[in-house]
Amino acid sequence: MRFLPTISQTGNSKSFAQRLRYTAIWWGIPMLLLELVGVPWRMWIFMVLIALPATALGVLCAAALQHFVFSRKRS
Repeated sequence: MRFLPTISQTGNSKSFAQRLRYTAIWWGIPMLLLELVGVPWRMWIFMVLIALPATALGVLCAAALQHFVFSRKRS
Protein backbone atom coordinates (compact mmCIF):
# COMPACT_ATOMS: atom_id res chain seq x y z
CA MET A 1 0.00 0.00 0.00
CA ARG A 2 2.43 2.60 -1.21
CA PHE A 3 -0.27 5.13 -2.17
CA LEU A 4 -1.17 5.98 1.44
CA PRO A 5 0.81 8.99 2.69
CA THR A 6 3.00 8.76 5.73
CA ILE A 7 3.46 11.45 8.33
CA SER A 8 6.65 12.64 6.64
CA GLN A 9 4.79 13.13 3.33
CA THR A 10 2.41 15.68 4.83
CA GLY A 11 5.21 18.23 4.74
CA ASN A 12 6.43 20.10 1.71
CA SER A 13 7.03 17.05 -0.49
CA LYS A 14 3.54 17.11 -2.05
CA SER A 15 2.36 19.26 -4.92
CA PHE A 16 -1.00 21.04 -4.88
CA ALA A 17 -2.48 18.47 -7.29
CA GLN A 18 -1.44 15.62 -4.98
CA ARG A 19 -2.99 17.36 -1.97
CA LEU A 20 -6.18 18.04 -3.93
CA ARG A 21 -6.44 14.40 -5.05
CA TYR A 22 -5.82 13.10 -1.52
CA THR A 23 -8.41 15.46 -0.01
CA ALA A 24 -10.99 14.64 -2.67
CA ILE A 25 -10.58 10.88 -2.27
CA TRP A 26 -10.45 10.71 1.52
CA TRP A 27 -12.78 13.59 2.45
CA GLY A 28 -14.80 14.83 -0.54
CA ILE A 29 -16.31 11.60 -1.81
CA PRO A 30 -17.29 10.22 1.62
CA MET A 31 -18.80 13.57 2.65
CA LEU A 32 -20.86 13.75 -0.54
CA LEU A 33 -22.16 10.23 0.05
CA LEU A 34 -23.00 11.05 3.68
CA GLU A 35 -24.94 14.13 2.56
CA LEU A 36 -27.15 11.89 0.40
CA VAL A 37 -28.05 9.51 3.25
CA GLY A 38 -31.71 9.82 4.17
CA VAL A 39 -32.67 11.85 1.10
CA PRO A 40 -35.52 10.36 -0.98
CA TRP A 41 -34.51 9.08 -4.43
CA ARG A 42 -36.53 11.69 -6.32
CA MET A 43 -34.73 14.51 -4.49
CA TRP A 44 -31.18 13.25 -5.20
CA ILE A 45 -30.75 15.34 -8.34
CA PHE A 46 -31.50 18.52 -6.40
CA MET A 47 -29.21 17.48 -3.56
CA VAL A 48 -26.41 16.69 -6.00
CA LEU A 49 -26.87 20.12 -7.60
CA ILE A 50 -26.55 21.74 -4.17
CA ALA A 51 -24.17 19.39 -2.34
CA LEU A 52 -21.70 18.62 -5.13
CA PRO A 53 -20.54 22.23 -5.72
CA ALA A 54 -20.45 22.93 -1.98
CA THR A 55 -18.39 19.82 -1.26
CA ALA A 56 -16.08 20.50 -4.22
CA LEU A 57 -15.50 24.05 -2.98
CA GLY A 58 -14.76 22.74 0.52
CA VAL A 59 -12.26 20.20 -0.84
CA LEU A 60 -10.57 22.87 -2.95
CA CYS A 61 -10.31 25.27 0.01
CA ALA A 62 -8.98 22.54 2.31
CA ALA A 63 -6.31 21.51 -0.21
CA ALA A 64 -5.33 25.14 -0.83
CA LEU A 65 -5.06 25.81 2.90
CA GLN A 66 -2.95 22.70 3.47
CA HIS A 67 -0.71 23.60 0.56
CA PHE A 68 -0.27 27.15 1.83
CA VAL A 69 0.54 26.04 5.37
CA PHE A 70 2.88 23.16 4.52
CA SER A 71 4.68 24.80 1.62
CA ARG A 72 5.57 27.86 3.73
CA LYS A 73 7.35 25.68 6.31
CA ARG A 74 10.38 25.07 4.11
CA SER A 75 13.62 25.19 5.98
